[in-house]
Amino acid sequence: MIETLTPEQEALIPVYREKWWKIATSTEPLDRTLATEAIKAVYDILGQPEPHIIFNVE
Repeated sequence: MIETLTPEQEALIPVYREKWWKIATSTEPLDRTLATEAIKAVYDILGQPEPHIIFNVE
């Protein structure tokens, strides 16, 4: 288990914070194919049955 960060890792914190803030607040349309593949991959890794995915149509 990691208990401390290297100075290089600490220096990258603002970079990754900004990256993920942009992703979290994005108003770009969702790539439904990519989202579906990611969801299915997670369920496969967990050994769970594939879910039925419904996207809200506006």
